[in-house]
Amino acid sequence: MMAASEDGTTAADGSSESPDDVITGSPFSSFGLHPSLLTSIASLHWTHATQIQAAAIPSALEGRDVIGLAETGSGKTGAFTVPLLHHLLEAPQRSVFAVILAPTRELAFQIHEVVQALGRAMGVSSVCVVGGVDSASQAIALARNPHVVVATVRRSYMILELYRHSHVCLSVFSSRDDCWIIFKTPKAFISAK
Repeated sequence: MMAASEDGTTAADGSSESPDDVITGSPFSSFGLHPSLLTSIASLHWTHATQIQAAAIPSALEGRDVIGLAETGSGKTGAFTVPLLHHLLEAPQRSVFAVILAPTRELAFQIHEVVQALGRAMGVSSVCVVGGVDSASQAIALARNPHVVVATVRRSYMILELYRHSHVCLSVFSSRDDCWIIFKTPKAFISAK
């Protein structure tokens, strides 16, 4: 497991960094990403990785679990969405590939927008499952087997069946200041009925 820090003290590689130095000199092309994903990244005018992305993406691309800590607006969503989409492109499937849990509706919608923006040109489908929206329409959207499901914890009961009946390869738990990327979701996580 790898930890990345952006608190202005010590980075994951042990170097000091200033909170103002969010963007690194690491271009996305240096990570060995799928060409279609690089095209999508360029369409968003992302040229260089942020500190959290430069620290997390290489480990996530290797299939290692990652815990990332960084401030709001530092690029955490890109830090887990880029490797998620890369892995999906490398091993395409027709069922749910990843589940992303967020603590609030607002954050779930923000994450969903990034997934859609990066995945649209590659044919990646996603759905956002949150409270305050008709659960029947969300259940129908889930039944279409999107590649990525973004949900709030309160609506997670709707996605538990995905874990039982599909091959979810990646789970992301995201909050305002941290994110966890877990590969090959362990059956122990899928608890009681």
